[in-house]
Amino acid sequence: LLFRSNDSLAVVYLNKSLECEPLPQTYAALARIYNAQDNQQAANDMWDNAASRAWPELEAEILGAKAALEYENGNLYECISTLKDREKALSEFYESKLQSKVLELERKYDIDLYHQKVRSRNVITLMSVILIVSILVLMHRIRIRKIENHKKEIELNYEKSKSTLSMLESRISVLNS
Repeated sequence: LLFRSNDSLAVVYLNKSLECEPLPQTYAALARIYNAQDNQQAANDMWDNAASRAWPELEAEILGAKAALEYENGNLYECISTLKDREKALSEFYESKLQSKVLELERKYDIDLYHQKVRSRNVITLMSVILIVSILVLMHRIRIRKIENHKKEIELNYEKSKSTLSMLESRISVLNS
């Protein structure tokens, strides 16, 4: 993006770009051009704009580039100040990443806990259904046994009645003869 042969054209282009969408990378590019033109005030303003609009990771990168140019220009005090700002930006970035990871792990834990509770409820429900079905099967078998015993008792009584009837018929036939 830096037009080494025509910095003024690059400045015009980048300023038009800022009017459309003020991106931190555009401000950083302008800062590099102004620094190359020895316009330190404009370069510092662009670096500040870039850093203030950037997300923490990009802010640290922008501040690192600014510090490198300050070092090359012999502005050691400004370089140290910028590096401290970069350290702060990196610290914020890593803290943000850490908080994000903690939140992600907490969400994952909550989801796992929810699924564990659902599985536990499902197991309890399944065991309850198995218990109820087992009780119903047992009750059905007991009823079948009672019916079979009652049937045997009826058959036995029928056989006894048949035998008694047969005996009575034979006595009646003896009496009639």
